[in-house]
Amino acid sequence: MDSNVGKEVLQYLFIEYEKDANRDYDIAPMVKRKGLDPIEVANNLYSTGFIKQPTLGIRVMCGITLFGITRVKPEYVHQRAMQILHELASGGSGNGDIIEILGYGSNEYIKAMEIAEDMKYRALIDFGFRTASENSLQVSLTQKGWDLARGLKY
Repeated sequence: MDSNVGKEVLQYLFIEYEKDANRDYDIAPMVKRKGLDPIEVANNLYSTGFIKQPTLGIRVMCGITLFGITRVKPEYVHQRAMQILHELASGGSGNGDIIEILGYGSNEYIKAMEIAEDMKYRALIDFGFRTASENSLQVSLTQKGWDLARGLKY
């Protein structure tokens, strides 16, 4: 696979993710214009962890992962994680709602959840309770999260 095409696909998927992270997008037209097989491109991107499990057929529907986002906009996840750590620590309790901190609307729950899951994987936060219907994602800092947050300038 041409790495430029892979990067172009990821850039396209990121732009669409920013608009609506709740759906997948068809990469077939853009990949076919480059003379490549969209199923092969999707399989390659999936095997590297850059996209979620694609739906393959006439349309090749894909969604970008946070790992894929770091390939096209490395600061995206880092900036949001630092914002969350700063806000949770500056409130004093280490607890808060990620959706509120990020200023996300009700249609952006999945974005907040993906960032929260990444932060939990890195042992920076623990989940309180999740209520997608109420558009709330309560979390608390772990000791590692507190330690990192203390190193941030307030």
